[in-house]
Amino acid sequence: MQYTPDDVKTVVEFGMGRGVRVMPEIDAPAHTGSWAGAHPDIVTCANMFWVPNGVADWPNRLAAEPGTGQLNPLKSETYDVFRNIAADVASLFPEQLYHAGADEVAPGCWKADSSIQAFLAAGGTLSQLLELFVSSTHSFVLSLNRTVVEDEAKLVLGGEVALWSEQADSTVLDGRIWPRASAMAEALWSGNRTRPGGRVRRGDRPTERLAASDGGEGIRAEPIQPLWCRTRPGMCNTT
Repeated sequence: MQYTPDDVKTVVEFGMGRGVRVMPEIDAPAHTGSWAGAHPDIVTCANMFWVPNGVADWPNRLAAEPGTGQLNPLKSETYDVFRNIAADVASLFPEQLYHAGADEVAPGCWKADSSIQAFLAAGGTLSQLLELFVSSTHSFVLSLNRTVVEDEAKLVLGGEVALWSEQADSTVLDGRIWPRASAMAEALWSGNRTRPGGRVRRGDRPTERLAASDGGEGIRAEPIQPLWCRTRPGMCNTT
């Protein structure tokens, strides 16, 4: 799947008109196997089987899940490519935060590369490799007037709904995310507690709204009640 700059602009503007801020995660150094299509020399273990010899223990795994590929922190070209991508992201997305990813760095993927093998044989560690990458890339992101926020989940008020695309594509996307995301938004906005003097009975309303907009937006939300209930609002709710 590819997105042109015009595609990105369309998505960002579509979101802004509906109160949605679009912020991509540019995950690195792991989950970068696709980068090998243009820059194979900076990606380790690209297109290799993710569980070598059938051994699934984490120290030997090449990836958290298929497919494989991680950026090589020892290659100077790695940072040239990263800077180009980060600069493009900063110019296309107006958000002041930069989502740098950096999760699920698989030890086996780096250990499969000869240059990293030499680094480890000389006394280096995988932790030092990750620190080298993070320190070398975050400074550039900050120079783009973007903020890199470390792990401060305890300071965040709210929640999120995630849809992982490993097992979802355009054929099932709407049914997977809607109305689950709408129901979560309802709970986060209005609260999920019973109000004094009455009960909250709004769980079915996100689906009603999505169904009403189907003709204009083409949203194919998964139903959470039978048709009989949807045509008789409130007649099936027990709480």
